[in-house]
Amino acid sequence: MRWMNNNNPREEIAKIFANCEDPMDTAVKWAQNIAASKEMNPNKDKIVFIRELRREEPRLELKTATYLAQMTARVS
Repeated sequence: MRWMNNNNPREEIAKIFANCEDPMDTAVKWAQNIAASKEMNPNKDKIVFIRELRREEPRLELKTATYLAQMTARVS
């Protein structure tokens, strides 16, 4: 059982979106699209938004999904 995830969220995002020229930018745009399609505000619906990100992309660890949600909220 893993108690801590010491993985770097940016590295995990780079792996998941490896086929993209700018993985972080692509990930944030992808997350924005999810928020829009679910009619969510990433700044207000944080926990639900993180859950939806993980439902859409099961490879996202909780730490990485949280980081991505924070990055998305900053630009929203």
